[in-house]
Amino acid sequence: MKRNLQRYRARTEWYGVELFDREEGRVIPLEGELTDIFLKLLGNNEMIKKETLLYLPLKLGSLELFKNGEWDVEPLVDTPYPKTPDFASAPRRIYWEFTRRCNLNCKACFNRFFSEMGELSFDTIIEIAKRLYEVGVYEIRCTGGEPTTRPDFFEIVDELAKMGFYISMGTNGIYSKDVLKRVMGAPIDWIIISIDGSDESTNAEIRGNGTFEHALYTLKHLASKGCRLRINTLIRKSHYTYEHLKGLAELCDKLHVESLNCIPLRPIINDPSVLDLQLTPVEFREFIQGLNSLRQECKTDFVTTLDLRHTTLHDRIYFKDRSCAAGREGAVISPYGEIYGCSYSLASIPDAPEYDRKKYIAGNVQEEDILQIWNQSGRWDIFRNLNKYKNEKCKKCDYYVTRRCIGNCPIMDENDPAAFDPYCYLQLEATKNF
Repeated sequence: MKRNLQRYRARTEWYGVELFDREEGRVIPLEGELTDIFLKLLGNNEMIKKETLLYLPLKLGSLELFKNGEWDVEPLVDTPYPKTPDFASAPRRIYWEFTRRCNLNCKACFNRFFSEMGELSFDTIIEIAKRLYEVGVYEIRCTGGEPTTRPDFFEIVDELAKMGFYISMGTNGIYSKDVLKRVMGAPIDWIIISIDGSDESTNAEIRGNGTFEHALYTLKHLASKGCRLRINTLIRKSHYTYEHLKGLAELCDKLHVESLNCIPLRPIINDPSVLDLQLTPVEFREFIQGLNSLRQECKTDFVTTLDLRHTTLHDRIYFKDRSCAAGREGAVISPYGEIYGCSYSLASIPDAPEYDRKKYIAGNVQEEDILQIWNQSGRWDIFRNLNKYKNEKCKKCDYYVTRRCIGNCPIMDENDPAAFDPYCYLQLEATKNF
């Protein structure tokens, strides 16, 4: 069970102060006058009266900053490093791979290596987590492998909850009734389950026979838990059109699943033959058009990268200003303590050439302080040096300049992080090559 937590956390950023709302799992930026007023409230106990809300600007006054007449905000986190718009003062979310063990062998998974040797111990995980909370990390995304296969997983989750983290979990949903019961009772705020098709055969193409019905069984039970739910689904030639996705969309609506996250196929995968299923730019445009049609018909939020003509901010804690959040607002911690920007990068492949892996790995949280690693931008160059690693075509494109697009993805080409994104169809439209 979670301890009796104050609803909001607060930390300083380059633009002012931001609040994290634990109940909704969202960041609320406070800029200019709002920051000044908030800091006065925070620093002057005499001013912290419920009646004060009557005199606050609408954005502050509408927040439930008081509970039972008491201030409902934790002490301000203000890291000692200079603040910059290039990256957040600390990661807002950590994707923590507690194990690489998995009960499936999905063809498109980026984790194709498992060894218990060197995995972080329970005590080490708790020690690192305490530091993550201290520096202002809001959310821990429990991932793997399949996180529930780690024997002490639920004990880890209990400790993270006591600390005050917002806890999410990425899972395949393939486990025993006993494990499902433990998931149902765990203090997890948001569960993301992977289903790679609208029927058994399409899903089995990636995840294996029998996994579709099992995942649906899990999902239906999780729907009664009352937490946020999301489905992750892999977009490829056999699963990308309006007709392909409609079944999953209707399932999301029926079970009150908050969002359907459509993930385009990435190059770091278990089975290289699956890359033959990668969409062309023309097909990706058709996918986006189908997605926009579903948005008109369904209540579920539809999320994807390179969503070029849909401006809604899908993530409640990431801003994705000028680029994706990898290495700028969030990071991954491996089972061995390595920290890097993106799970889909070569950092996830221990047997990849060391030179290539080092380009993506920023350090190891067992060996160095997380805040020191985070604030040395040279370690995160591929994700933060946009002058060098943002494709030149993106820099000249109105959709990127006006921030409706995050630009090229630096992990789509192993040899060139600045390569033009193979899914982008805007340049083809501009040159009328359709």
